[in-house]
Amino acid sequence: MGYCLIPAGVMMLTGLAMADTITSVWNGGVGTWNVDSSWAPAVVPNNIGGDTYNVVIDGGKLANSAVTMDISPVIYNLTVDSGDRLTIPAGEYTSIGDTVSTSIVNNGVIALDSSIGTASAGLLIRGDASLTGTGVVTMARSTYNYIQSANPGGYRLTVDPGIVISGAGQLGQNAMYLSNSGTVDANVSGDRLTVDPQGGADGAVNTGTLRASGGGILRLSPGSFANTGGIIEAVGASSVVELHAASISGGSMQCSGGGRFTTAGNNTYSYLADLITPAQLEVVANTRLILRGAITHNGTLDLSSTTSTHYARLGIDGDTQVTGNGTITMAHSDYNLVESYGASTDRLTLGPDIELVGAGNLGAGAMYVTNNGTVDANIAGDTLRVQPYTGSNGAVNNGTFRASNGGTLYLYSGTIINNNALKTTGNSIVAVKTSITSTGQINVGPGSQLVFKDTSVRVLNQTAGSMIVNGTVNDDFTGGRLDIDGGTLGGTGQINVPVTIDGGTVAPGISIGQLSVGSSFTQNAGGTLEIELGGTTPGTEYDRLAVSGAAALGGTLQISYLNGFVPKAGQQFAILTCGSRTGGFASVLGPGQYSVVYNSGNVTLTVDAPCAVPADFDCDADVDGGDFRVFETCATGPAIPYNPAVLPEPAPGCTLTPDGSNHIAADFDKDSDVDQDDFGAFQRCYSGEGHPADPNCANG
Repeated sequence: MGYCLIPAGVMMLTGLAMADTITSVWNGGVGTWNVDSSWAPAVVPNNIGGDTYNVVIDGGKLANSAVTMDISPVIYNLTVDSGDRLTIPAGEYTSIGDTVSTSIVNNGVIALDSSIGTASAGLLIRGDASLTGTGVVTMARSTYNYIQSANPGGYRLTVDPGIVISGAGQLGQNAMYLSNSGTVDANVSGDRLTVDPQGGADGAVNTGTLRASGGGILRLSPGSFANTGGIIEAVGASSVVELHAASISGGSMQCSGGGRFTTAGNNTYSYLADLITPAQLEVVANTRLILRGAITHNGTLDLSSTTSTHYARLGIDGDTQVTGNGTITMAHSDYNLVESYGASTDRLTLGPDIELVGAGNLGAGAMYVTNNGTVDANIAGDTLRVQPYTGSNGAVNNGTFRASNGGTLYLYSGTIINNNALKTTGNSIVAVKTSITSTGQINVGPGSQLVFKDTSVRVLNQTAGSMIVNGTVNDDFTGGRLDIDGGTLGGTGQINVPVTIDGGTVAPGISIGQLSVGSSFTQNAGGTLEIELGGTTPGTEYDRLAVSGAAALGGTLQISYLNGFVPKAGQQFAILTCGSRTGGFASVLGPGQYSVVYNSGNVTLTVDAPCAVPADFDCDADVDGGDFRVFETCATGPAIPYNPAVLPEPAPGCTLTPDGSNHIAADFDKDSDVDQDDFGAFQRCYSGEGHPADPNCANG
């Protein structure tokens, strides 16, 4: 017996042809795929018989072609020419690719046309695939149309700028990576197109447009969406983009014509990082939207839970800045939360033009807050709780904290640092269960309250700025206290907690009025009580501090005149009333000379001389041109007496008021006329505007 030796590396095939890659061209016209005669060469293209096929519909023929699949073939590459159409009906699919690279050139229409719920129409890629051209891939009104990878590990579909994928169905099914430079458009009214890329980083890369339009729903499902350079948008009424556990970074999210964005699902987490938010974004009950990095927000972000069983949550992951001119609204519920999903020391910073309004919880005890914009509890009868992480600088307010429209702003935990404005207006409440340090403005408006809510000592410590109380400061327990170490405490309201003035100023009224303290009042050596005199009626024409409890006095009493009023020598003003009194003012300052009478229930100021400098008729501490004009109008000449009974006269007459001896201040020598001798005294006192005059100048 003999043997035939075959050289190494050579395979002998007996009776078999070598497999070829064949370009199969549709012959033109309308027809179904599984007909040999419709193709050139006359074999149905399908990679199941050894040969592989690149399919072309229809090679540029003049008449448009329409091909309907009636089998589920496997091919390598596909080209659909302009004006031509490939329809994949229910129950069929096309597998395209060779596990290395796949080309789909579509200048016509590829239609996934399942519209029934029992059979799917699909396009499977069997390698990383490019979809190029200027055509459209349509998906019918059904969730049973899909484009995905044939490999569970996931190939990537790259969609070029001229391509549009539109309709309703599934793109990815968590089994395909996606790079989109074209347009994906959920444009079937009331139906959903779901983009569900392979999990992991860069599951979907969008530098084109992902869109909901025509009342359609675009759902971005679990996966990463790198959107730098891309747009995600909702266009037209009832068009919705759903965030269903999607993680989106970069680019912009846009709404127009009534389109909107919303979170979706049950207990889902969606992430937005370093991007521009849409005009309308809703976080619904039992979902979470988490922000990272730099967020530009120019629209409305609604947390809309109204039920105690399901929260709507807006979280931050890491230090996060929200800028722009948008609004974050929290619904009529304490079950809308803004909180941290990273470390409890993460900080949310709100930009100068951002508003956070409504009712809910800001911080939830697990996040620092810096507010440069406006936080407004503006839902009547409901509460917006500011509850930062416990610790120093828990909430830093460089903008406005406000309660309005009958709402309650509850400063609940952490240290609150107010560097700008804390306000309550109307029938609204600022409730305090923590300590506040303020260098800005605190304004308790008429009809509103600031209420301390704890049995532990809770101090509002003002080191600069002002606190104007025209409403009421109350204490529901016994822990509240005002410590004024700097700035001004004023207003015409009622303060029902102990007040201690260590380094600031108490200035009742706006600017004249009565400020009432329904507890104790202590003014130490560094404090000042500022009283303005503008007439003789307490509370309306001159300031009064009314203390119901004990008043312990020290420091400075500062007197000033207002509205052109200059008191007469000997006039008395009851500037302070109290339940009991200890101590007295160490110094009394003002434009005149005064004595103070301290009684057990009040303090009375007596004017010894209205102006400290005899020629300072307007009591502004200098003798200048203004004082000369007063002297000039009162001058009579030698031995021509003035008539005290008609003085003071309205301007431009002599406006000086006679003293108890019926002499006016311009009559320096008290001889009942104003002549050259008096002018000599005036000249000795003249100092010029802004230069203090010598109180003894008139003595010669």
